[in-house]
Amino acid sequence: SAYNTRTISKTHSSQNISLYGYFKGTAGTKYTLTISAKPSYSITYNGNGGSTPAAATKWYGQNLSLASSTRSGYSFYHWNTNTSNSGTTYNSGASYTSNAALSLYAIWNPIIYYKGNGSSYSASQTKTYGTNIALLSTVPTRNGYVFDKWNTATDGSGTDYSPSATYTADTTLTLYAQWKSLPTKPKISSLTAIRCDSNGDQCDDGTYAKVTTQWSIDTTSQAYPDNTGR
Repeated sequence: SAYNTRTISKTHSSQNISLYGYFKGTAGTKYTLTISAKPSYSITYNGNGGSTPAAATKWYGQNLSLASSTRSGYSFYHWNTNTSNSGTTYNSGASYTSNAALSLYAIWNPIIYYKGNGSSYSASQTKTYGTNIALLSTVPTRNGYVFDKWNTATDGSGTDYSPSATYTADTTLTLYAQWKSLPTKPKISSLTAIRCDSNGDQCDDGTYAKVTTQWSIDTTSQAYPDNTGR
């Protein structure tokens, strides 16, 4: 008897192979064996705002490791069969075992950035997709200023946010500290002192002293809404 080996790639199209049977030296019947192409399934990705990995082929009976994605201002959460995260979830790097085609959408966790905007303060926090988050309660400090609020614009022309406020959106956010200047110490420009009586009238044998000063204050301070009389 004789044996032959034939290797067929899993990517082949359907092929026919002829087999011949022999019995005690007598030619037997010719048989035709049909080998179908190995089933394969397309795995497609949608970056959903981030990078989109190339489509992959999942072969029947073989596992496939799922890809990942990146997006500026976000951290990758997982894949989902629905763009709004309402379908089946798959993790990046996980083995996909089903013999079925699959379309996946990236789901992102937004990052919240905090900028000192005049101070060296810098912080960030990651919000889980679909859940609310409390903004940081700690606030930056800056010499000569008091912290007022957070704002989405450096000049305060954007949207205001307070420390510990609830943030609900699933979008990245950059917040800039807004400041109010503190009042400076009063400036004394002159000072005189005279001996006087209890009425404040000057007299050489008085037992009181009358002190007169000239002074000014910074009226441009933003730390208080009304600087009158301060």
